[in-house]
Amino acid sequence: MAELLFAISAEQAGTLALKASEGFTQAQPSAIAVIGYILSFYFFGRSMRALPMGLAYALWSGLGMLIATAAGILCFCEQFTPVSALGVLMVIAGVCVLNLGSEAA
Repeated sequence: MAELLFAISAEQAGTLALKASEGFTQAQPSAIAVIGYILSFYFFGRSMRALPMGLAYALWSGLGMLIATAAGILCFCEQFTPVSALGVLMVIAGVCVLNLGSEAA
């Protein structure tokens, strides 16, 4: 599980840097984005040795989406609408259902 958390953290660092790179026009954020995504895939692959693929991917993408949404609001003054909130809640529900399904198996 620690490797999955490293994967999510690296992906979010890469995503924030990607936004800051302004379409890969800024060298330092662009380099951080590439390194973040490489580390994310490395740790994500390692995490799937211990976690079911569906659950690992749901957590990776779901938690990543939650963190990216919060970072977008806090760092880049992006909008968070009621429709966005509904989407976030639906993703959380989906991750919970997948987690229950993997425990039942």
